[in-house]
Formats: sequence, structure tokens, C-alpha cells
Amino acid sequence: MAASESQMGAGTTKPTMVEIKGKIIEFMWYLKKEGYAESTILKRSRNLRKLVKLGANLFSPENVKEMIAEQSSWSVSTKANIVDTYTTFVRMLGLSWKPPRYKQQRSFPFIPTEAEIDALVACCGNKTSTFIQLLKETAMRSGEAFTLEWCNIDTERRLVNLKHPEKGSFPRIFKISAKLVDMLNHLPKKSKRVFGTSTLSSLRGNLLRFKKEGC
Repeated sequence: MAASESQMGAGTTKPTMVEIKGKIIEFMWYLKKEGYAESTILKRSRNLRKLVKLGANLFSPENVKEMIAEQSSWSVSTKANIVDTYTTFVRMLGLSWKPPRYKQQRSFPFIPTEAEIDALVACCGNKTSTFIQLLKETAMRSGEAFTLEWCNIDTERRLVNLKHPEKGSFPRIFKISAKLVDMLNHLPKKSKRVFGTSTLSSLRGNLLRFKKEGC
């Protein structure tokens, strides 16, 4: 029988960092078994680490709830994402809690101009610039582009076959430019994946760094 929120929070001692890291790894494996996309798994593990960095006790729902409420700099959408992540974490533990009510706020995303994208492509490293160019030409989700394999690319006919779309999408075939083909051909082929053993978070981190530095 799942423990209640009060049962879990009462008398809960703060876990060690070894215990925390172990549970986060276990949580990532749990999400993978449940069929979550790799990008979602990485995002949710980052959410848990964010709570830990703030000093939250992941084994105490009441403590986590208080910690989320105290973050005045977080948007309602951020809080809703964190709550959604923690709800899944609690479910993995076979426990229960009463999540706070935060509703996602929808807004129009920032859409850069083509000139701005081209400028960013020009100043990034080979792997990051190729990643951005691929997103620009295909409008793939970043997680879809990240998991793309070399066998999905026909450089002769300049086609990219997206066989494993993320949830809510369908398989698609894209016609790409000669420029992108040339960029892809300059990447090392040391892995079956186009972007090798890099992590999606590292690619995103590089992109944010270049944007912040203004190239």
C-alpha cells in the first residue's frame, strides 16, 4: 500500500548525496522503462537536481512543496513542470502526495529571424552549427534531431528520414540543402548517431553559451 504524504514527510531524515544520486539514476531508468523520450528523461532529471541544489529533501513531499512555493523567481509554468516531475518521482517510489496547483501558462514562443539563425550557425563549432542548421531546415524537435542516426541520412539524394519521432508526431522525410549535406559530411562518424556521444543538454548548453556571448 502506498504511504500517504504525511507518513512520508513525518520524521524523514535528509538523504545523503550518494542516496540522492542513486535515486535520480533509478528515476531515469524508471522513465526509460515507461517509454518516455530521452529528452524528457534528461529534462526531468535536471528538475530533480534543481530541487536538490536548492536544498530540498526529495523524500519529503511537504519539504519539496514548500521549496517550490518559496521560489519567487520561478514562473508558474516552471513550477508546474517541477511538480509534474516530482509527482512521477513519488509514483516511482510507490508513495503518494497532494501536488500543489500550478497551471501551465501558454505564450507565443520567441522566433528568431533567418538572419539571426544564420549568424548563430556561423559562429558555433561544427557539431553545434550542424545541429542548428538541421533544426532550421527540418523543424524537427531537438530530441528528434539528437537521436538521428547516420543510416537515416541519404546524402546522395539529400534526404533525412525521421523514423523515430517524439510523442505526438509522425515519421517524416525531409529534403535538405547541399549546405547541410556538406556540414554533415564534415562530422566524424565514430558513432551510429549523427551527433555522437554528446548529450542533448551539452548541445543546448553550447547553443545558450554562444547566444549569451553574442558569438
